[in-house]
Amino acid sequence: MLEELVSGVDRSKKSNEYVLQNVESISAVVEETAAGSEEISASTQEQKHSISKMVEKVSSLRELTESLNATMSQFKLKE
Repeated sequence: MLEELVSGVDRSKKSNEYVLQNVESISAVVEETAAGSEEISASTQEQKHSISKMVEKVSSLRELTESLNATMSQFKLKE
């Protein structure tokens, strides 16, 4: 009977170690996934900022083009 109890405790201990190893593995994967998500978020923010700057530049270029067209319309070329 004592041997059965010791055997059961050993099996339980091995099962607990197995569960602990799996929980640690899952935890490592979750940490890696979180780090990857943070990198993606940072990259997305950088892209958003770059696109905003590009929109500003395009708007400025459009205004310059309109101004140039208005100035050019004042001149007439001889044929």
